[in-house]
Amino acid sequence: MIGRIRSFVPQSTPSSVFIKIIQPHFDYGSLVWNISNAYSIQRVQDRAARVISGKAYEMRSEAILQKLGWQSLSHRWEQNKSKFMICIKLKIVNF
Repeated sequence: MIGRIRSFVPQSTPSSVFIKIIQPHFDYGSLVWNISNAYSIQRVQDRAARVISGKAYEMRSEAILQKLGWQSLSHRWEQNKSKFMICIKLKIVNF
Protein backbone atom coordinates (compact mmCIF):
# COMPACT_ATOMS: atom_id res chain seq x y z
CA MET A 1 0.00 0.00 0.00
CA ILE A 2 2.85 2.37 0.80
CA GLY A 3 4.27 1.77 -2.66
CA ARG A 4 0.98 2.73 -4.25
CA ILE A 5 0.74 6.11 -2.53
CA ARG A 6 4.45 6.96 -2.83
CA SER A 7 4.14 8.55 -6.26
CA PHE A 8 1.19 10.76 -5.25
CA VAL A 9 2.46 12.25 -2.00
CA PRO A 10 5.69 13.75 -0.64
CA GLN A 11 8.29 11.27 0.68
CA SER A 12 7.60 12.31 4.27
CA THR A 13 3.99 11.07 4.09
CA PRO A 14 4.64 7.35 3.44
CA SER A 15 7.43 7.51 6.01
CA SER A 16 5.02 8.98 8.56
CA VAL A 17 2.43 6.32 7.71
CA PHE A 18 4.98 3.60 8.37
CA ILE A 19 6.25 5.15 11.61
CA LYS A 20 2.79 5.91 13.02
CA ILE A 21 0.84 2.84 11.89
CA ILE A 22 3.16 -0.09 11.20
CA GLN A 23 6.15 0.46 13.48
CA PRO A 24 4.10 0.42 16.72
CA HIS A 25 3.05 -3.14 15.89
CA PHE A 26 6.71 -4.14 15.68
CA ASP A 27 7.45 -2.38 18.97
CA TYR A 28 4.48 -3.92 20.76
CA GLY A 29 5.33 -7.36 19.49
CA SER A 30 8.87 -7.10 20.79
CA LEU A 31 7.61 -6.55 24.34
CA VAL A 32 4.81 -9.08 24.30
CA TRP A 33 6.53 -11.91 22.43
CA ASN A 34 10.13 -12.91 22.48
CA ILE A 35 10.80 -12.29 18.80
CA SER A 36 12.52 -15.36 17.41
CA ASN A 37 12.23 -14.40 13.76
CA ALA A 38 13.68 -10.91 14.07
CA TYR A 39 15.49 -11.26 10.74
CA SER A 40 12.21 -11.70 8.85
CA ILE A 41 10.65 -8.71 10.56
CA GLN A 42 13.73 -6.57 9.91
CA ARG A 43 13.40 -7.51 6.22
CA VAL A 44 9.86 -6.10 6.24
CA GLN A 45 11.16 -2.80 7.60
CA ASP A 46 14.01 -2.81 5.07
CA ARG A 47 11.54 -3.44 2.25
CA ALA A 48 9.32 -0.58 3.42
CA ALA A 49 12.36 1.71 3.57
CA ARG A 50 13.30 0.78 0.00
CA VAL A 51 9.77 1.37 -1.26
CA ILE A 52 9.48 4.73 0.50
CA SER A 53 12.91 5.97 -0.57
CA GLY A 54 12.72 4.49 -4.08
CA LYS A 55 16.20 3.01 -3.71
CA ALA A 56 17.34 -0.12 -5.54
CA TYR A 57 18.21 -3.42 -3.89
CA GLU A 58 21.90 -2.80 -4.54
CA MET A 59 22.01 -0.11 -1.85
CA ARG A 60 22.60 -1.35 1.68
CA SER A 61 19.53 -1.21 3.88
CA GLU A 62 21.49 0.37 6.76
CA ALA A 63 22.24 3.38 4.55
CA ILE A 64 18.59 3.71 3.55
CA LEU A 65 17.42 3.50 7.17
CA GLN A 66 19.96 6.12 8.15
CA LYS A 67 18.84 8.42 5.34
CA LEU A 68 15.22 8.10 6.47
CA GLY A 69 16.23 8.64 10.11
CA TRP A 70 14.96 5.21 11.18
CA GLN A 71 16.61 2.87 13.65
CA SER A 72 17.01 -0.85 13.11
CA LEU A 73 14.34 -2.91 14.81
CA SER A 74 16.84 -4.63 17.08
CA HIS A 75 18.00 -1.22 18.32
CA ARG A 76 14.41 -0.07 18.88
CA TRP A 77 13.57 -3.32 20.67
CA GLU A 78 16.51 -2.96 23.04
CA GLN A 79 15.46 0.63 23.81
CA ASN A 80 11.86 -0.41 24.41
CA LYS A 81 12.86 -3.29 26.68
CA SER A 82 15.07 -0.95 28.68
CA LYS A 83 12.28 1.61 29.03
CA PHE A 84 9.83 -1.11 30.02
CA MET A 85 12.15 -2.51 32.68
CA ILE A 86 12.72 0.98 34.12
CA CYS A 87 8.96 1.55 34.24
CA ILE A 88 8.50 -1.75 36.06
CA LYS A 89 11.26 -0.93 38.52
CA LEU A 90 9.87 2.53 39.19
CA LYS A 91 6.29 1.18 39.12
CA ILE A 92 5.20 3.66 36.49
CA VAL A 93 1.81 2.66 35.14
CA ASN A 94 1.70 4.76 31.95
CA PHE A 95 4.44 3.50 29.65
